[in-house]
Amino acid sequence: MRNTTGTDGAIYESVSLGLPDGRVTNSTGSAACCLLRHKSSTEHMHNLNLNLNHCIAAQDLLQQTIREQSIDVALLSEPYSTGESSKWVTDADRRSAIWSCGRSGPMQDTRSFQHFSRAKVNNLVLYSCYLPPSLPIARFGEVLDDLVEDARGRPRAVIAGDFNAWAIDWGCPRTDARGRILLEDLASLNLETLNTGAGIPSAERELVP
Repeated sequence: MRNTTGTDGAIYESVSLGLPDGRVTNSTGSAACCLLRHKSSTEHMHNLNLNLNHCIAAQDLLQQTIREQSIDVALLSEPYSTGESSKWVTDADRRSAIWSCGRSGPMQDTRSFQHFSRAKVNNLVLYSCYLPPSLPIARFGEVLDDLVEDARGRPRAVIAGDFNAWAIDWGCPRTDARGRILLEDLASLNLETLNTGAGIPSAERELVP
């Protein structure tokens, strides 16, 4: 595991989930997963951001990791399955999800959108997103506009997900059209990128220093 330090001094520990065949579920090669946090947020919860690739083995391993690492909230893309309890909220297509899996407070202010979901846990507003690579670029921009509009004015926000977008800002060798749109749309929200590449996997959880 590798550590990186946020601007508020908090430590973020990367969590890699290895499958029996040796694959690492959160290493997509394109660093397409992105985790952003509002710069004024100093809340400390153990959060995990992960694309499960609709894989049952990855979801089984997730359950184990949640227990071992004391994860409070899992922000998931492409889960194999989702629960029906009040501890879960998914997007309209059930391809992104927020799972309050630890001892954090109940989820409030939940809402499902096309391609992303929202929930407030304790004092943090959490977003989990999945924008598939097949999504036309115009529709990609529309979804981001909806996300930015909903997140605007929420000072304690975390946006996590797999946008299938490349950007040098989170460790890709280049920035593509999706990456440029994502960076431009989110710039107005005063967010900082928590995963910046340099070999650090995209899934990260926050630890109290």
